[in-house]
Amino acid sequence: MPTARQLAAEFSRVLRTWLTDKEFHEITEKNRDGDQACCATHEYCDPNQAMLDAMEKLGMEYDPSSQKQTDLTNLAWDIAKRAGFLPGRCEAP
Repeated sequence: MPTARQLAAEFSRVLRTWLTDKEFHEITEKNRDGDQACCATHEYCDPNQAMLDAMEKLGMEYDPSSQKQTDLTNLAWDIAKRAGFLPGRCEAP
């Protein structure tokens, strides 16, 4: 199983292929100013599918009953969001 940082970086890479720099700027601003429990990526695409694609690229099979996997994806999402969805910043400690 990949680390949360690896998953965050791959998730960010997937999103970067789907969205423009302008959209990421808007997402970053909305995430900074909005509800911290939500992520503005939902306004621009289906980030859940992006996470599934990232998991698949890292050799993970989606298991909706796995709490360990849910915790990993939640942590990866948080890391990616804090890193501005920049893959290199996700991988850095």
